[in-house]
Amino acid sequence: MRSRAKVMAPLFRDRRTREFDIIALQEPWKNPFRDTTYHPLKREFELLHFNGPARTCIFVNKRIAPSSWTVTYHTSDLCILHLKLANNSNAGGAVYIYNVYSPPRTTGASSSLYTLAAALRDYPTDQYIVLGDFNLHYPLWTGPEYSHQDREADELINLLERFSLHLASLPAIPTFARKDAQITIDLAFITAGILEHLVRCQVREDLQQDSDHIPISTVVDLSPSRRPPEARPNWRSTDTAKLRRTFEESLPPIKALRSIEVLENLTGALI
Repeated sequence: MRSRAKVMAPLFRDRRTREFDIIALQEPWKNPFRDTTYHPLKREFELLHFNGPARTCIFVNKRIAPSSWTVTYHTSDLCILHLKLANNSNAGGAVYIYNVYSPPRTTGASSSLYTLAAALRDYPTDQYIVLGDFNLHYPLWTGPEYSHQDREADELINLLERFSLHLASLPAIPTFARKDAQITIDLAFITAGILEHLVRCQVREDLQQDSDHIPISTVVDLSPSRRPPEARPNWRSTDTAKLRRTFEESLPPIKALRSIEVLENLTGALI
């Protein structure tokens, strides 16, 4: 997501964005003055951003109780959200969400797959969701009709087998679209314990904005702990006559205001 004005700003203006519990971004807009990104919905989302230039970040909806999650930043290209599930969750006690950016091999940059494998080894018995921009081509996700196959994709295939990860996103559905190409490089993988609770995983062209990457929406029934809703007074349904009567009955007897002390005592009683 290369542009604040053309991509991130309209994405966060779209009210449907508020429906998501977790938003994982790769290549977010970089603030030129501070190590952060565009964050207009501070009341709705908590931004989790690496302390430095980053190509991954996560927004956590404040509907999710802060006590139910923690974050680990392995590198600027890999951050992990540890989500503690409710006691009655049907998917176990915890899930780790890995947000990955792996740069194209043509750039000469190091792959993030080795770091990802090391991070997965840290939590061998837990459930995972691994998602991100992998910049790799392989028939498992591009479909058999796409002839190009990256040699480095074998590293990812080995990782999937080692940690029993299954492709959640639909194969052969483009997630990156330019005039000269439509390819599948943004992917989502999940472990078997989460796969059975997968509701859907689909591209959302309606939320694409002006990005060449198409967002992927993954819905899993994990039932995370929720922050209890705050009680708010419903002023419109107030019985004003009863309120006035109650207020008058509770007022202290008014005495002659002969000193500052008497005035302060009366004011304190009213408050």
